[in-house]
This record gives sequence, structure tokens and C-alpha cells, in this order.
Amino acid sequence: MWQGLWKNGKIETVGDTDLQQTINACFFHILSSLPSKRTDSFHGLSPGGLSRGGKLLANVSGGPHNDYAGHVFWDMDTWIMPPIMMFYPDMARTMIGSRLRVLPAVKVRAKASGYEGAQFPWEQAFTGYETCPWKPASDYQIHVTADVGLSLRHYLAASSTTRAAELLDNGGTDLVLEIARFWKSRAVKSTEGDYVITGVMGPDEYHFNINNSVFTNYNAKLSMELPDLLMKKNLASLDKIELDGFLEVSNKIRILYDQQHDFHPQFDGFSLKEKIKQSDVVLLGFPLQMPMSTATRRNDLEIYENVTDRYGPDTGTWSMHTVGWLELGEPQRAHQNFRMMFRNINGPFKVFSEKPANSTEGPRCVNFITGAGGLLQAVVFGYGGLRLIDDHLEVSMSGIPGTSAWAMNDLKYRGFTFDLRLADTVVSVNVSESEDANKTLTMVLQDGYPYPLQIGRARETPNKAFRLRVMNMSDVRVHSGGQSVTVLMSVRTKCNELKETLVVGIITMEKYWINRS
Repeated sequence: MWQGLWKNGKIETVGDTDLQQTINACFFHILSSLPSKRTDSFHGLSPGGLSRGGKLLANVSGGPHNDYAGHVFWDMDTWIMPPIMMFYPDMARTMIGSRLRVLPAVKVRAKASGYEGAQFPWEQAFTGYETCPWKPASDYQIHVTADVGLSLRHYLAASSTTRAAELLDNGGTDLVLEIARFWKSRAVKSTEGDYVITGVMGPDEYHFNINNSVFTNYNAKLSMELPDLLMKKNLASLDKIELDGFLEVSNKIRILYDQQHDFHPQFDGFSLKEKIKQSDVVLLGFPLQMPMSTATRRNDLEIYENVTDRYGPDTGTWSMHTVGWLELGEPQRAHQNFRMMFRNINGPFKVFSEKPANSTEGPRCVNFITGAGGLLQAVVFGYGGLRLIDDHLEVSMSGIPGTSAWAMNDLKYRGFTFDLRLADTVVSVNVSESEDANKTLTMVLQDGYPYPLQIGRARETPNKAFRLRVMNMSDVRVHSGGQSVTVLMSVRTKCNELKETLVVGIITMEKYWINRS
């Protein structure tokens, strides 16, 4: 079974054996906690994977010192699923299924709280009811509902039309709508005319019962925009009046921004003299991908890196700082944060712990697969520079210190399987499989033209950012300096039958006709 898994998705590095073993261990510990086949009874991934933990708090059900008792948190949706999805989309679908399965229960919770739609518990067990033993989290950490919405957005952005339709037709559309309904009812119109969300806790658990958490509000905004996106992409037919209601709130939701100091305050009244537990505002840049200037992104990173608890639980904190500094072209700063995660790796089998073993509280949760997911995100979305946009995949690869080359093999994007490899200053893309013979994966370079990628023929390009976009074969035009070009593209079907389609692109450029005349 494991040989088959490695053949369907793997990261390879050259020159750093320890890093390679660590990456392999991250995949192993996460995949070991997931069912190998699709099942509708899967209850979800816990931060501690399959481990149950010891008896440090014998009278407490769950909790950090008992490895979270197999309960499901935002860790699955935000930290673990995204990198796994890029290699093993079926397993990502299984994770989403664990949220879909409890939709009736979370709708009951929203209604009991006085809201519409669906409200997910901070700590979900098999029943879908709240099981968190710490009341502030169960009362205030409602961003988990938006985190589920974000995972849906990511999955749909990475999926082929067929895969997206399968999810949406089997409860996904209802889940998208119920999440949007919750946030529309949870936001309140202020006297200033915008919408606010009060009485919450963001990812930073040192502060709770706060107002207008910028992370929560922007994530809620994305949740309320998702139904409209489904309509625009012709993925669902929805009620326009209801969609307009979602957009009315999402367009006017309060997003805190300090214009004088050019950064995002974490919540109303936040002081930069206060310590925070883990990454919070930094998540606006990624994974939320909120548009902002380079200067603002830099200030958010600088400011919050200085006030973050260096021994707070590594729930993706340093991985997200790694991603941010790579975005800004600061490889040394990125590498410093990347190495921070290795403090949490223990023993010859490279098992993550929630905290470094030498912290004052000890390692806390063991087999902390949230940390493993964070490290994979630093590689895939940081050094790999992958960004899922609604109609394309952005790629901006960086060298990993200590390696001479590295690759992400058997990535999955919208029905295509391909490898990305960086060696020295050259990136190569090699497509190995396609689900649809009528579509082609194209590479859009700095010139803006889509260059079709042929099955089994690697295309090399200097290491600059580019886009991958899926196009219909009939829409492809091959650009080659004004000459007529014939391109033979091979497309492999799911059953590995090779079909060859001849695509003839006749290019007529103004310069060509001028030369002819």
C-alpha cells in the first residue's frame, strides 16, 4: 500500500538527507491517520492523529495533555488538509466528508445559539456536538466555521469540474450555503453602517471575548462570498436574492487596518505590548490570501513575529512566517522561521510534538500532525510558492537551503497530474496524466501567452513566477513568433490509455503579415 501511495504523491530533495526524512515522516504520520479508502463514516483528523495520550489529567475528557482525545479542530481544515490535497485529493474529500456528515448537528447548534445556518463546534467528536472542556474556546472560537468554508474554497479551486460537481451534488452546496447563512446572521450592522462581529476568539488563544478579530472577520467575508463564486463559475444554481444578502454583509464587514502604521490590528483595542500565543493576523496573507501591499504584508510579519510566544504551540506559526518571508523575497528570514519548526521534531522517527520538548510545559500533545501539516505547507506553499487562485494555479519556486535540487512529484490540479522540479535556476514541469482528453494544462509565462504542456514531455523555463491554467483544447493557440506551428499533444485518460490529439494553431501576427507584404 505504501509503495502505491508514494507513487501518487511525493516531495523529493537532493542534498539534505535529514530534511528528506523529515518530509517523509510528515506524510507518513498524517497519511497513517487517514483511511486508505473513501468512507462516509470517517469522524475527522485530530491534532494528535490516532494517538489517545496519557493520563496527566485523568479527570478531564480531552484537553491538550490527553492529545485531544481524537477530537477534530480547525487543525484539519486549515493546517493538515491543504498540502495533502495537492497530492491526495481523495483524502482531502474524505476530510471534508467528516464535516458534511455532522451538518444536521451543527445546524441545531446554530439555531440553539440564536443564529441561522450551521455553527461548527470548536472541538468536534463523532456526534458533531461540542466536546471542548475549556469554555472560552467553545463559546468564542467560532472562526472554525469559516475555516471549514475556507477548506471548501481550496478544494473547489484545486478540483476538476467533475470532482467539484461530485462534492457539491452530495451536500457541498448545502454546506457552503449554511456556513454563509451563519455568518450573515452572526454579523451585526453598526451605527457607522458597516458590519461587526463581536464576542469572539481568534487563533491567538491568549485573548478572548474580543471584538472584530481581523482574521475571523475576513475569513467570514470569504465564506459569504463563496456562494456567489459558485454561481459565477456555473457550479450551482442559487437564489440571487439570498446571494445579494450575503454580499451586502461581506462587502461592508469591518476589516481593521491602521493607516498610520500600515498594519492590521488583531482586534479592537489590541496593544502591540501584548504577547500572542500563535500566528493570527499573519494568516491574512496566507492562507486567506487577502490583497494588501507589500509594505503592509511586511509590517504584519515584523510586528507579530516580535510579539509571538516563542514557545507557543506550533500550530502552523513558523510555517506561515516562512511562507510570508518567501513571498517578500527574504530567503534568510524564511529559513530562520523554517528551522524553528524542527525544535518540535523528536526521536529517530521524527514525530512532531505540540511544543518543543525542552519547553517549560514539556512537549504536550505527541504525534502532533498539525505541526507536520505546517511543515509541509512551508515546503509546498512556501518554497513551492503554490497559490490556488479561482481560475489558475500560481507557481513561484524557491531553493531550499541545503539542497541542490528539489521536486514536488505527482501534484494534482483540476484533473491533471504533474511534477514540478527546481534545479539551479531552472524549473521544469512534466505532465503525466489527464482526466479529460478535451482539456490541456497550459503554462502562462511572463509574456502572457498560454503554452500547452504535452504529456510526458517536460518543459523547462528560467525560475520565474508563472501560472498553470486548464484550457479547452479548442481554445488553445500556440504562439511562436508569427509562424504556423503544429503541436502534437498526448493526453492520457484515467485508465492510462494514451490518446493523441493533433492541435493545429495557426498564428497570424501583425508582424508576420507586414513581413509577407
